[in-house]
Amino acid sequence: MRYTPGAEQPLCVYCSAIFPLQAIPRPTRINHYATVGDLISAAGETSCALCAVIQQRWPLDEMRQHFPHDTEADLHGLLLELRLHSGIQPAHPEPEQGAELTPVPMGSTTLHGFLHSIKHDARRAIWLVIVTYSGTGELAAVDDGRPSRLVLGEDIVQGNGSDCVKYAALSHCWGTKLPLKTTRERLAGLSLVIPGCDGQWCGTPDQIPRTFREAIDICRTLGLKYIWIDSLCIVQDDPDEWRLEAARMKDVYSNAWLTIAAADAQSSAEGCFVDCSCEVTNSAGANLQQVVRFDIGNPSPGSGGIRSEGGPHGASERGTKVLHVRVYHKPLGHRTKSSALSQRGWALQEHVLSSRIIHCTFPELHWQCTSTYMTEAGVEMFANDLEKGYMKTIRELETGNDRQPLEEVVHRAWCLWMNQYSSRRFTCASDQLVALSGVMQRTAEATGYTHLLCCWEETMCHDLAWINDSPKERVDDGHVLPQIPSWSWLSRTKNVNINSWYTSLSTAKPYRAVERVELVDKHIVWDGVPLVSNLLCAELLLMGPMRKIRLTTTPEARSYDPPYLNVDGDIRNWSAEKPIPWRCAGGFDEPPVGGEYRFPNDTYDCLLLRTMYTVPIKSYQREDFLILELVPSSTMDERMANGTSQPFPGPCAPCYRRIGIACLNTEPGDKAYFADAEDTLLRLI
Repeated sequence: MRYTPGAEQPLCVYCSAIFPLQAIPRPTRINHYATVGDLISAAGETSCALCAVIQQRWPLDEMRQHFPHDTEADLHGLLLELRLHSGIQPAHPEPEQGAELTPVPMGSTTLHGFLHSIKHDARRAIWLVIVTYSGTGELAAVDDGRPSRLVLGEDIVQGNGSDCVKYAALSHCWGTKLPLKTTRERLAGLSLVIPGCDGQWCGTPDQIPRTFREAIDICRTLGLKYIWIDSLCIVQDDPDEWRLEAARMKDVYSNAWLTIAAADAQSSAEGCFVDCSCEVTNSAGANLQQVVRFDIGNPSPGSGGIRSEGGPHGASERGTKVLHVRVYHKPLGHRTKSSALSQRGWALQEHVLSSRIIHCTFPELHWQCTSTYMTEAGVEMFANDLEKGYMKTIRELETGNDRQPLEEVVHRAWCLWMNQYSSRRFTCASDQLVALSGVMQRTAEATGYTHLLCCWEETMCHDLAWINDSPKERVDDGHVLPQIPSWSWLSRTKNVNINSWYTSLSTAKPYRAVERVELVDKHIVWDGVPLVSNLLCAELLLMGPMRKIRLTTTPEARSYDPPYLNVDGDIRNWSAEKPIPWRCAGGFDEPPVGGEYRFPNDTYDCLLLRTMYTVPIKSYQREDFLILELVPSSTMDERMANGTSQPFPGPCAPCYRRIGIACLNTEPGDKAYFADAEDTLLRLI
């Protein structure tokens, strides 16, 4: 039967137990029919309206397509699991003809679930039903209209900025072989029909790749008419359109009702659901976490079988419960952080800006929204510690924080996002800033901060304190962006850790950080739209304590990362009694030259960024400082002439480049090393 809006219809004993609705802060499993067959058989007798809704929304047809050799008996044996949760979930703003539920506003109770196959891997399961009952009225799917183009069924349609529609967005890896894409020549034809969107999919070169087809099938299962796919919805050989759409990419994922993340597919040919037979030891290699699954069921007579009352994990033998076990060899919260998709640069922005994400991981789905992160196996994760949990979206930070100032939480998340971003891959190095523009804008909106090339005016001392996680690893010169200043971690572009020394202290004992550098002025000049055009000039005018320090190393100290340093005349050599007595650690930012890493061995100008000490008693003190190199006046004259430097008001200040960073620990009772350093005005390029 179908649910008819406005008509009184009966409920079965299971569905009637849901009402009246109660506040349920966490997803809670409800007692319901154990299998697809049980529900179908009972629905014919009970005429339950809610059971009819579930049948209309579950992905049974998709299971038939993916497993064509399964019999109807196999399909009827699929396990059914349903959960209730009171959370911020939207309803469908545009129900299809004959739709089951009246649209409702946010702040309601949700019913969701999935079908589970014992015969096949459970990765095919879909979160199939979203049911909301409290309130009346309609909810707009997006705030700022839809993208310029969307895939509708089997063709491409033009968007209308004034229209609000519900659509999904695909996040995926292109791979080395480019997928079917829209060009000027093919736009008209693809606007009529996209080969392979409908009917039997063969995977021929003229059809859309498997990932696109499976993403479209997911949308159809969920009742979504539209999907945005980058290679189809942007004309790839039109530089002007690409530049415009790249700047709007943040809106595409922010406004999408759902993001489908093909997490473990290394290319668009592998699909959203990577086959079990696929090798998981790919280029991401050890990053893909192994998952072992086994079942325990049908206990022998007299062993005390586990009885089931039609619960969601009923076995093929009625009354016996099957226990499904999954063993994760690494922390589950890092699963999506270490997927193939997490190596792609653009995917970070697509993740962080999304409101809801289905992560298609091997061998199960993960669901992420503002209220929960849950695996298909039913494991719910809570990431109060940003470093130890899954990667949160910015909407999760805005809605789930009530203990710390929002700007502090978002800035800490920003540092973690950038740590990940710095190790990701780009086909075009020039995309590195464009692919961050949306995250920068949303972070600025959430914090009120002013952005300066992956640093922020309000947290400048902390943002300048980045270090290289792999300083001895050579960086491809082709990946270094032109005109990026030495003070921005983008000048390094690989395996950077933002503000690492500061955040690692907070887990041990209370520390206080005193910022010692003041941002006096800055020049950040673009030849067009910031972040998506060419950078012409990027320099800072700073005021802070400076002094000269002689830094050297010994062979024993060079095996550490970063290496330990001797300071001035305080030469400390290795000994059996005190093997590691050094109090200073640091090194150069630059990659190896000619395959050999260079260690500090000279006297350097050093700028104190911040002083850190324990509270309430200053039993420990540490000073973090930049290692600088004076820029010759002839170089500055050339920069002024070509516009890469511009005059600052006031007296002329000496110009420096950042070449490294170090930290110096002061023993109890000793005087701070920079205590007598003079505040100096300097230009940093």
